[in-house]
Amino acid sequence: MKKKLIRNTVSQFKIQFHHEPDAVFLSPGRINIIGEHIDYNNGFVLPAAINKYVCFAVKKSAGTAIRLFAADLNDYYEFESNTKLQPIDKTWVNYLTGVIQELKNRELHFSSFDVVLSSSIPMGSGLSSSAAVSCGMAYAVNELFDLGLTRETLARIGQKAEHEFAGVHCGIMDQFASVFGKKNQVIKLDCDDLTYQYYNAELDENCLLLIDSCVKHTHLTSGYNDRRQEVESSFAIIQKHFPDIQNFRNCTSEHLSVVAEELGAVR
Repeated sequence: MKKKLIRNTVSQFKIQFHHEPDAVFLSPGRINIIGEHIDYNNGFVLPAAINKYVCFAVKKSAGTAIRLFAADLNDYYEFESNTKLQPIDKTWVNYLTGVIQELKNRELHFSSFDVVLSSSIPMGSGLSSSAAVSCGMAYAVNELFDLGLTRETLARIGQKAEHEFAGVHCGIMDQFASVFGKKNQVIKLDCDDLTYQYYNAELDENCLLLIDSCVKHTHLTSGYNDRRQEVESSFAIIQKHFPDIQNFRNCTSEHLSVVAEELGAVR
């Protein structure tokens, strides 16, 4: 499946741009075993990269435009490389241009290039295809132009793109798992300081099943931002009563019982 994805992406690149790509990159999706809505609350999570990918075929170009083609959508977008980018009404474009603008904001120097991307990650299935797109774009540009960015920086750039261009106020887990994932390993990630440790995930005769429910969602439309706002409002109430508490990891059941009535309940 991986070889087929690469072969199809390269084929689409040659059809679209009439030459071979300089390089091909794979950016994995992820599952999360422990810790939903925990990353933006500075907790511990246990994600793992999976063998489903967004594939990027890329090449430096001699022109002045950056050209993007989403093979799965048969959709094309082009803009001048010196343009200050803003979100548009094409979601897939925003994940890419958000990364490119963030690289510009950091005053990193790169020229025009062509990109074709295609995916084996089912979109809207909860496997972080958006993080794979944004981090894959950051990784590809970093490699293509020798920008020297660390993997942590690439994950943060992917996260910033989602915040600023996709409108999703996500934590860092999805991007971190995509960039740092290793075969047959899970990552215990401390989202407070981004320290992490790998653990062996070879399950012998056991396995984890990824089952497509065929119910599609995006963070932007699923209430994710609403949930984060509720969490932040709740923490502000807690901190008003207990100023020394820096995050939910410092809270005890005793703290919560004091503010329970003011916190209320979300039903």
